[in-house]
This record gives sequence, structure tokens and C-alpha cells, in this order.
Amino acid sequence: MATNESPHDRQIVLAAIDVWQQDKRFDNLSTDKLYRVILKNKPEWRPASLDDEAAFTPERLHKCLADANMTPDRFEPQSYASKIVSKFPVPYLVIPSSASSWIDVRPIVSSDPSASDSKYKGKGVFAKTEIPKDKTIWTETALFSVPSVSSVPHMRAGNACAHCGTVFARALGTVGCTQCEARFCGTKCRAAATSSMAHAATWHVGTKLSKTAQIGPKAWRKYEDMCSGAASKDKNNEAATESAWAAGYAVGMVLVRLAAEAQKSLEGALKLQEQFEAMATVGQDVRQAHAAGAGSNAASRSLFASEQEELVLKDGYNLLSKAITKAFSLDENTPGKLTYSYDRYLHNIGTWNLNNIKHCVFLIQSNLNHSCEPNSKTVFGNTTLDPISIVALRDISADEELTISYVDPSLDYPARQRQLKGNWGFQCECSRCVREKPSYEVDIDADGNIIEENA
Repeated sequence: MATNESPHDRQIVLAAIDVWQQDKRFDNLSTDKLYRVILKNKPEWRPASLDDEAAFTPERLHKCLADANMTPDRFEPQSYASKIVSKFPVPYLVIPSSASSWIDVRPIVSSDPSASDSKYKGKGVFAKTEIPKDKTIWTETALFSVPSVSSVPHMRAGNACAHCGTVFARALGTVGCTQCEARFCGTKCRAAATSSMAHAATWHVGTKLSKTAQIGPKAWRKYEDMCSGAASKDKNNEAATESAWAAGYAVGMVLVRLAAEAQKSLEGALKLQEQFEAMATVGQDVRQAHAAGAGSNAASRSLFASEQEELVLKDGYNLLSKAITKAFSLDENTPGKLTYSYDRYLHNIGTWNLNNIKHCVFLIQSNLNHSCEPNSKTVFGNTTLDPISIVALRDISADEELTISYVDPSLDYPARQRQLKGNWGFQCECSRCVREKPSYEVDIDADGNIIEENA
């Protein structure tokens, strides 16, 4: 029965919350389905006329929820998997001799029979033979490892290791650099830092070694300060911005190390750059745009905020380019030199976000794909200098793909999907997700009742 009762905006939002709390399957109802359930619970809100602006209508429900940042897709970042690209074969990939009889990296092609050709979808790590449970399949040191951007202020203050970023519990046992104020958690980290010109390039101002590295230390400090400060300043999209600038700092450190390597061997530096850029990648601008659904929505996320994020990325690139301009040519057609560009910067940030684990990227491990029922796991050492190990969680068959979980597998289906879409750009369709998905989906009839499958 239609009435003229017009609820207040707050009543509408509270009614929606009541529905979401009724049944876990209601959490992601579309606006139309949510509207039907609310009307079942609040029949007195059924409008006498849809033309009345104050009436309770699907349009008004959407507006109230959008204003409260609570639309049904409020937690749903959009998939950008189709925009992610990677290269095969992996350049200069050498499987350790201890693992070469167990695994190899193979391309994955589309299984769509309607495709006109075998479309390359990516790559993965596959078992060449049966692998027993608990087998350490391979160990691997990082291609690049960097400190966390949150450690940078502590590093500069001498309260954290200037190489691995570990914050000191106490100063006893730490060792200092002979050329600057940097301190290290031990001789291992100091030796690793001082054996490369990367430390001199970012810490030693005016020394012969820092000039040889061809990185401007003062310009680098400005970029470093921007990255370490930006992580907490942008409230428009805090999660996306924080990962962008953690990755922005990491990419800067990768370039510093490439520049240092180029002073020893340009060929070696180009090889490292090619290996890094062969990993799965997507432009950070694309990643931010699609991740915007997590915690926000189109109605509440302004064009102004998007433009501001783009400006921050461009400002970061401009600062970084001043620091690396002697080591890199900003004209990508320059022969015989490392080259760089803004587009490359965006994709390098995307590469780091998609592939890093604990502030490191690994040449073989980065080819492991995700499953919510993984057959393998990554075991970490005590520091970023230590190698990781890939261990079988169960018996793995010959020709089976090795998988790890990118997210906490104890999370429920919606939470896993949100994290995977927001951080890695895809919706998981592993066997576990196929089993669990129906229990989180529901259809609603015109009267607001659940349509049961066997009804």
C-alpha cells in the first residue's frame, strides 16, 4: 500500500545498514535490490508518487548512500587485469641448478576457443615433475631490495639502518659509515651499502664517489623527502596514495642502483632494467583510477581529487628527473645510455606495486600467480639481505602451476576479492572462490524476498 511518508536521509541510511546486518549476502546488493528489501522492512515508505522529490525512491536511496560514502559498491575497486602486461621469455632468467629439474617458467595462453589466435595472458611457474609436500623448491635473493619509505626519517636521524631500514631497538652494536652520518645494523649491511655507489650517491654530498655515481644527492633528498612525507598527507585516497609513494620511493632507489651499476657496466645496468621491466606492470595512473572504488565511489570521489593525484605523480617525476638527469637520458631514443620517461615512471611504480613483497622484488618469485588455495608459500629470512625460499604446501603434480596466496587466506570471500581487485587488479576465480561465491550472492524478487534456488 502506497503512503506519503517521507523518511529523513539519516533514516534511509540506517535502514540500509539494518539490511546489511540481516544477512551476509546482503552486503553487496545492487541499489535496486537493496531498495526492494528496505521496502519490505518499511512498507510505510512505499511512495504514492515517484515524481515527489521527497519520496523514498531508488534514486533517493542511491543519493543518500553516496552522500554517506556507503553505496553498495563502496568497497568494490574495479578490475584492471586486462590492462596488466608482462613479457615472456623473462630476460636473462637462470633457474638455480638445484631447482632446474623441478620447475620452469612458462607462458599462459587464453583457453577461449573463440579467440582467433593463442592470446598470451601472462606467465607462471610450473612443476616439471612431481614435487613432494614440504620440499624447498628454490631459494632466491632479491633483484632489488629497498628500505620501507616509513623508515627514511629514522635512517636520516641515525635511528635505523641506512641499508635495510631496520629501526634500531638500541644503538649498541650498530656501525657507522666512514664518510657520512649513516648508521647500519651491522657490518653485513654496511658492506652491502658501501660496495655499491648507490649509498654514496644518496648520502655523500660533494665527494668524488658521489660525483662518479652521477646522481644529484641534494635533488635526491628533495625527492626522498617528498616520498616519505606524501604517504600521510593526501586524504582523498589515502590507501592508494600511500602505496603510490612507497612505490615511488622504491622506484627511485631502483634507478639510483641502476645508475651505480652503469658506472661499472652499462650492459649490466641495461640487463637489470630489462629484467625489472619484464615483470607484470600497469601504469600507476590506471591503478589509482581503478582502485578508487575501495572506500569511495564515483559520486563522492571528485574529478579534482583525481587531478590532484596526477599532479603529485608529475611533481614526483620532475623531482626525480633532476636527480637522475646525468645518469639517464630523458630521451628514450638515446643510444648507449640508460633512458627514462614519465610513462616509464608510471609503469615502474605499477611494477613495484604488483610485484614487491616486503620491499623486495624477485626475478623468479614474481612469476608466481595467486590462488586462495595455494600449493606453495614464500618463507622469508631475517633481513632483506637474506634469500627467500619457496616451499611446497602439499604434493604438487607434474605440469601443475605453482601458486601462492597474495592475501591472507583466512579472509572471507568478499574481503579477499576486494584486496585482490584493489591491489592486483583482478577478480579471483580459483576453485575455492568458485565454491564460496554462491554463498555470498543472492537474488531478490519484486517484493523484497530472497529467491531460493530450489524454491
